[in-house]
Amino acid sequence: MLKRIHHIDFLVRNLDQSIAQYTKIFGVQIENRIKIQGVELAYFHIGDVLIALVAPVDPKSPLKKQLDEQGEGLMHMGCEVESLEAAVQAMKAKGVRLVNEKPRPGLQDWQIKLIDLADGETCGPTIQLVERV
Repeated sequence: MLKRIHHIDFLVRNLDQSIAQYTKIFGVQIENRIKIQGVELAYFHIGDVLIALVAPVDPKSPLKKQLDEQGEGLMHMGCEVESLEAAVQAMKAKGVRLVNEKPRPGLQDWQIKLIDLADGETCGPTIQLVERV
């Protein structure tokens, strides 16, 4: 059912510092940097996998709370599927809990729609099911 890893998001405290660190260590080039829904986000590719650095800017956001409680690190991973509809039906048949069965769009330039599996279903960070549009 899973085709490939589409994206991996890392939760960070300081976006500028994280960008400098990833650029210095890995030589990556940031492709875009935006503020959206209470976070500042910068992303780049490693091969065909999209990597996003996510820094909460809203002190009341759930991501800020997660950062304070768990620290920096892996936030979630998006796995591409051929069809979200088929993937949702397969997950439901296996008793997997989903955050929402209705797909939501990803960032506009990512050209995807996605669904999150519920916390605790994957023994760690949230997994998103992603379909390209």
